[in-house]
Amino acid sequence: MVNVQALRDKRLNLWEKAKTFLDEHTDADGKISGEDVATYERMEKEIVALGAQIERFEKQANMDAKFNQLHAEYTPISNYSGFFSQKGGTMKKQNTMYQTTGDYHKHFLAAVRQNFKVADEYLREGVDTKGGYLLPTEMNNEIVTKLEQENVMRQICRVIQTESRHKIPIQATKPVATWIREGDPITLSNETFSEIILDANKLACGVKISNELLADSFYNVEEQLEIEFSKAMAASEEQSFISGSGNGEPTGFLTTLASDTDSAISTASTTLAVDDLINVVYSLRREYRQGACWLMHDGALQQIRQLKNNNLNHYWTPSVVDGEPDKLLGFSVYTSAFMPQFAKGAVIAAFGDFQRYYIADRAVRTFKPLHELYALNDISAFLMIERVDGKLADNAAIKLLTLK
Repeated sequence: MVNVQALRDKRLNLWEKAKTFLDEHTDADGKISGEDVATYERMEKEIVALGAQIERFEKQANMDAKFNQLHAEYTPISNYSGFFSQKGGTMKKQNTMYQTTGDYHKHFLAAVRQNFKVADEYLREGVDTKGGYLLPTEMNNEIVTKLEQENVMRQICRVIQTESRHKIPIQATKPVATWIREGDPITLSNETFSEIILDANKLACGVKISNELLADSFYNVEEQLEIEFSKAMAASEEQSFISGSGNGEPTGFLTTLASDTDSAISTASTTLAVDDLINVVYSLRREYRQGACWLMHDGALQQIRQLKNNNLNHYWTPSVVDGEPDKLLGFSVYTSAFMPQFAKGAVIAAFGDFQRYYIADRAVRTFKPLHELYALNDISAFLMIERVDGKLADNAAIKLLTLK
């Protein structure tokens, strides 16, 4: 058994040695010889290689945990009344979330393998008004986890669970403190409030599986459905959370800030310089900088990683801690394929506290078989539907850098 912690310690120790080496071989003018640069780059490559090795072993451990979970016993949960049926004891309401029993999970997967063509009385408790089925808790939770892994906006924004339309009050004006002479009357500032409404936009995704695979008892149909649904829906979600129109889909933060001149920062020239990035950081108020991060397209990140100081050292700081993102000027960096590409006149980076962007998940995801659509092709098709919304609650929380 490989000692992953020992590899982590080795990587950290090597990183400290690399930094010390760089300090010791930099002269008073901040210069370093070509030979020493080559030595440092070899040390850096070894650090990256160790990181890749650690990641492989961690993925292996996660897969082992997943397979063990698939064979675990599920504990029944007490009676439920709420989302769908008043009859049985298959679900339990718990705040805005729901849970199903292990028996429901087992019957659900058996029905999937038969494309729900055989009546199962147990599943009647999970039927919604349009012929769909409640997704088992274990599958729903796994899909939510995979959505968070695939959708960068779910990693950096605030995700809340709701059962219905959700209103978030916004303080439109800030309170002001004033000095008062002893004995004089106290006059309070007149703050005003507005609100944003998080609704439920419907996102649907269909997945096709051959009937031959469904009939194969060794084929993990549950994992396949989780992967296919989560990847497709995460991509659609991420695109909408970034640039969605708000018409039948979430409102993207770029859409909200498009007409907000206070959020726009332009580069000083037609090329990107590190001073432009510094200007963006300090254009954001301190209350937002504490939880701020960068979001950009890979193309913009490529340009930024090539920026160097007078000593030919990169401003970019690679992460040396597992699970932590890389840093730019001390702030975490995330990328998305749905951010604008690096081009003149385009928003090349967003910087701010993305916790001020709210993602509202309706608790129930439904699953529906499409019996006849691909019957002649010997293929079964399944449809999953979720309801989600997203809106930026505070325009001042995010700044946008545009390339002049």
